[in-house]
Amino acid sequence: MLADPKDPSTIQPYHAAFGTLEVDQARIAPRLHAVTHAAQASVKEALAAWQSRRLQVTVAALVVGSLTDPRTIRHPHMRAHGLEGHLFRTVLADALRSGGISSTFFSDRDIYQRAAAALDLSIQALRQLVSTLRDADKPWSADHRLAVAGALAASSPNAPAIA
Repeated sequence: MLADPKDPSTIQPYHAAFGTLEVDQARIAPRLHAVTHAAQASVKEALAAWQSRRLQVTVAALVVGSLTDPRTIRHPHMRAHGLEGHLFRTVLADALRSGGISSTFFSDRDIYQRAAAALDLSIQALRQLVSTLRDADKPWSADHRLAVAGALAASSPNAPAIA
């Protein structure tokens, strides 16, 4: 969870009323603090769960919708979304780093190309591989497939630089 479930304003901390960009720093600051705290708590919980299963996670692949610098987005409402995307991926990467896990970012638009190249596979072969990893008893959404492609790319010997 990257937001405070008790405070709906932390889900979209840069949104003001009616989809406009929030510019009041006094309103934004506590939301950002809550998001940072939620990310740290979620990562700490995940680390404890992995350790209880004797899993050692050393790298994370964060597949995101956009890597655009939000300051370059001219439309205020779209900038709010860009700022939120940047915020969530940054606080998550920071929380992972504090837990000893490095991370790298991938765009959901090019993850299959990047993962296929890192694994020396065709995109079609990678998509086939990812589809075979499905647990028949559980849902297997596009987000799950993107996460697997990101994990494969980040853990390959030809992985991009990890931050």
